[in-house]
Amino acid sequence: LPCDELGMGAVAPLADPAAAIRAALEAPLGRPPLRQLARQKAASGGRAVIVVSDKTRPVPYRGKTGILAPTLRTLVDAGFPRERITVLIGNGSHRSMSPPEIEAMLGLAEAGWEVAVENHVYDREEALVLVGRTGRGSPVKINRLYAEASLKIVTGLVESHFMAGASGGRKSICPAIAGKETLRIFHG
Repeated sequence: LPCDELGMGAVAPLADPAAAIRAALEAPLGRPPLRQLARQKAASGGRAVIVVSDKTRPVPYRGKTGILAPTLRTLVDAGFPRERITVLIGNGSHRSMSPPEIEAMLGLAEAGWEVAVENHVYDREEALVLVGRTGRGSPVKINRLYAEASLKIVTGLVESHFMAGASGGRKSICPAIAGKETLRIFHG
């Protein structure tokens, strides 16, 4: 039988990753700049939550060409105090990361960033909130810190995925910060 093979095309490496990250934060596709959104939310006294992938995904978070420091710098420059910013590790059903693993992945202490970092734990009911039900009545629970934040940022990477076709995007919410039953229903 004839068969079509689908896949992702090759992408050339960025000549200047740090400049590309700054440009994306300053002029995202179809949205206002992050600085503008953050300024509005910071003025209202809200919290910012940045969801990051766990160590099973090769997202470039740390260092001069990483995406986390410029994102944090944008939030702070827009008026968010560091104590109102949380980095939430989207573990899905994976185990929580240890402090040394977190530092190796994010490099926050090395870069001088003092912000809260939390592991999402999918079966810790008190850390989840019901945000609705599907048309079939399935509960949709996600991480409370994220749900209650006034500024929500998700990060990740797009790569081929054997079950979903492509990783990234909505996977930064489900399975990354979903509750156990929600994860089972939508990612099982």
